[in-house]
Amino acid sequence: MREIALPLTPQDTAALSVGEMVAISGTVFSGREAVLRHLYDGHAGEAETRGHFLFNGGPLVKRIGSKWSATSVEPESLRTLEPILGELFGRCGFAGVIGAGGGERKVLNACRRYGAVCLQAAGGAGLALNERVAAVKQPHFKDQFDGRDALWELEFDGFPAVVTMDCAGRSLPEIVGDVSSRRFLGLAD
Repeated sequence: MREIALPLTPQDTAALSVGEMVAISGTVFSGREAVLRHLYDGHAGEAETRGHFLFNGGPLVKRIGSKWSATSVEPESLRTLEPILGELFGRCGFAGVIGAGGGERKVLNACRRYGAVCLQAAGGAGLALNERVAAVKQPHFKDQFDGRDALWELEFDGFPAVVTMDCAGRSLPEIVGDVSSRRFLGLAD
């Protein structure tokens, strides 16, 4: 498993390849559709997102005294982000996005165009993935978006994911589909 530390340079991102297992450490921005559309509309605020990953999903958080703590981080499908993901890469400088799968041609084209990657984390494993959240920083846009829907800065420490689309235009779902089709056709003969 390759260990990567955020933020990434464009060269670091270009070195990531489809199928590669990674352990992510550093600041990741977590948000759900409403706040991500807010970013898309040009409201980046004070969040320094360049070279960091976007985690598609809202963490379950609680406040303990003056600090925030996550109780679960559950990745969500990228399908709802497909129409805006490329512009999020371009406007915010995200090096990539982490989700629970989904997203097809538009996501791949956005990765290629903006030199970004798409990673997949295990869906349904929010409690286990939470073990890799070292800290929760102050949320951005909490006044406009309540709780899970704010833009959260999470500090990951060895968060596991697999590269499913790279900036060279390779797609793990397409590769698996092609191999499966060829094997199936071979069985049908």
